[in-house]
Amino acid sequence: KTYWTMPKLLLCKQCWLIGLGSGLMWMATIAIVMQLIPYLISCGFEPGKATAMISMMGFFGLFGSYGWGWLDQKIGTKPSLMTYGIWYCVSLLLLIISGRGGGMVGAYVAVFMVGISVGGIMNLIPSITSTVFGKSEFVGAMAVVNVINSIVSSCASAVIAFSLWLTSGYQLCYGILIVCCIVGVIMVKFIKTIDYKKVVAKEAAKSQN
Repeated sequence: KTYWTMPKLLLCKQCWLIGLGSGLMWMATIAIVMQLIPYLISCGFEPGKATAMISMMGFFGLFGSYGWGWLDQKIGTKPSLMTYGIWYCVSLLLLIISGRGGGMVGAYVAVFMVGISVGGIMNLIPSITSTVFGKSEFVGAMAVVNVINSIVSSCASAVIAFSLWLTSGYQLCYGILIVCCIVGVIMVKFIKTIDYKKVVAKEAAKSQN
């Protein structure tokens, strides 16, 4: 019998920290990919070259998927997810610099970094959920985390639209995404593995009182 029922999961702080923290990083992934072609064109790239660069991101993502998995095994899921958020902050900063006349080299590096990251987030989210809730409770916990992730990540288009409405450019969008990634990293920092024995004992004590 599973301990984590749906009401318990919805009231669990760790579940929300995972869902919101990783969801903000996932939102950054979606937002970047959605508008990267027009942004690269605005930076001076030819449309065909910008499209080719996006195609290369998928190639980089194959290696990124294994790379983030390797990092997960080496330093743990929580540090890996925090590193992922910081990695995105750097790539977004490079995109901002490129858009301000900082040259195309920064754009190339940023596209590479984003490509490496695209393959990682969908591995790190299940991994952190399994780490916190354990294998036996993973399915139920992941169902709730996935809903929270989806709601947060679906705001990507709204962030883009808001920044375009205010400034007619993407740099404000990237600034907002950097803030979102920083907030996500802070949330992940507070994620803790759940000790079931303590949780069950605490509930038993409450029921006796």
